[in-house]
Amino acid sequence: MITRDYILRQVQQAVNALAKVSLKRQAQEYHIAHDILSQTIQEVTGADPERVRNMTVDDLLRVCGNVDEFSSDKAVVLADLLREDGFVQEALGKEEIAKRSWESAIWLYKAVAKSGGVVPFDLESRLTHLNALLQSDQRLLSFV
Repeated sequence: MITRDYILRQVQQAVNALAKVSLKRQAQEYHIAHDILSQTIQEVTGADPERVRNMTVDDLLRVCGNVDEFSSDKAVVLADLLREDGFVQEALGKEEIAKRSWESAIWLYKAVAKSGGVVPFDLESRLTHLNALLQSDQRLLSFV
């Protein structure tokens, strides 16, 4: 029970951070949004955001669960943080970092869909959008 309460508190804090990031992105205050995301990713995962971006699928799944169960709530919020991180990194001109964040977000969204847990109502559009961003990046790289 204590673990579940802790995870729910983490999720709530991350949701609040996502709201702040959205406002900072709209105001084109990307460095502030980056700082908020970095701190929140660190708090949710206990790991440096660069390390999180470079985790394997299995490592990401371990971050979102414990020995007993996978937390789809935590996985969704981490995926949302990584998705936003990708948008901020892209705005800061760091396309490769953005791509890694988006790939990690996709992995987590797919894991949530397979877990039988509660999924965001717009999960399919999130996945479609992120895949399109990655595909457009691949097309651009093929012309270089």
